[in-house]
Amino acid sequence: MDLLLNLRSDLGRQAAVEHAVREAIVEGQLGPGAPLPSTRVLATELGVARGTVVAAIDQLSAEGLLETRPGSATRVAHVPPDVTDDPPPDHPATTPMPTADFWSGDPDLTLFPRSSWSAAVRSALDAMEAGALGYGDARGTLELRVAVAEYIARTRGVVVSPERTLITAGYAQTLAVLGRMLAESGDRPVAVEDPSFWLHRDLLAAAGLDLLGVRVDRDGVRTDELPAGACAAFVTPGHHTPLGASLSPSRRAALVTWAAADDAVIVEDDYDGELRYDRRPLRAVQALDPARVVYCGTASKSLAPGLRLSWCVVPPRLLEPAIRALHTIGGPSVSVVEQLALAGLLRSGRYDRQVRRIRGEYHRRRDMLVTAVERHIPMVSVEGVDAGLKALLRLPPGSDERAVVDHLAERSVAVAPLSAFQIDGSVAPSGPAIVVNYGRPYGHLYRSALDQLVAGLAAVLAD
Repeated sequence: MDLLLNLRSDLGRQAAVEHAVREAIVEGQLGPGAPLPSTRVLATELGVARGTVVAAIDQLSAEGLLETRPGSATRVAHVPPDVTDDPPPDHPATTPMPTADFWSGDPDLTLFPRSSWSAAVRSALDAMEAGALGYGDARGTLELRVAVAEYIARTRGVVVSPERTLITAGYAQTLAVLGRMLAESGDRPVAVEDPSFWLHRDLLAAAGLDLLGVRVDRDGVRTDELPAGACAAFVTPGHHTPLGASLSPSRRAALVTWAAADDAVIVEDDYDGELRYDRRPLRAVQALDPARVVYCGTASKSLAPGLRLSWCVVPPRLLEPAIRALHTIGGPSVSVVEQLALAGLLRSGRYDRQVRRIRGEYHRRRDMLVTAVERHIPMVSVEGVDAGLKALLRLPPGSDERAVVDHLAERSVAVAPLSAFQIDGSVAPSGPAIVVNYGRPYGHLYRSALDQLVAGLAAVLAD
């Protein structure tokens, strides 16, 4: 094994070897039980006589730092404490994980199709040519871009070609790419929904963009308030987070009209467009103006966010700038094997079966949530539940969102206040509410978690 050691020039050779090995142990470069290279290898790499290394090892063994056994490698025996540092302060007790977690953005990760994914990975590896393991196309593998293009054209009505499809490592990377692309073009002001997910806003701000909030109501983003001069609008027309609204037909038309008038770009985040329950699927806004709309989708809700598999379809004029921006943030970072595995799932129809499976499960959970709230806490109304994984629970007027969230946390129930999604952190004009991700608790825990949520909320509101 290799070991990097630095010999001090102001010491004799044996003393320098002893000091270098001792320093590697004390600083953690070599941990307890770690083997050392052979004395012959160490002597060659350090440029000293083997006898010098043997003498140094013997001295360190005598000090108890190393242990030597005939026929086996010399190993680290003991790491002395660092007496020069002050003792660490007492760490506060870690906050225990909530037993009813409705806060996280994750779906139910136990629904991940392990068998299908494993088979898809094996098939991808068996069929993969050696050349596929190179750096490849910055846009992603052609196989996945073709499969994604066919899928979103069929299910979401997107006007798409594989050439204009980029594979990205989650929507966060998509935003980083698009934010960098817009900033490098010299454009700064962009419109974002208010409320919206704070992490997405942070990514755009980090790219150097100026964010202009636009209110959202029951019909989606207020297109009559879209600012003149903004170079882009980042919207969730299919299912808004966290209000759950769908952009109405008249506002869809108004949105593309605004973009055309201002020569602006629309970024459509279709993060859970497959999960609809009480309505027919809405066609992507991108189909209304493919020359100005960037369509973004992901497998985070249908499969798992940990796969980091997402895609975006860019207009022809933005393709080269988007690829340049992708390179400036480190280039594509999605495993080729995982791309080919997803392509296999899409081509085989197993991805469609997975979507139907989770749609039925989340529909059942949604119904359980609505029924439980209506039965036990009628002063609370449930909104935004015809699609997706989140529900908005409207609290009685005058309720303190933060106090409700804190009281629930004391009962080991995690939810988010609606004010956390507001750009200025204030209570929304529509009134206090909490956001509940009913897709997060694992299936076998959902009933007990739901009972805990409803009982806790009823108790808090009764106080």
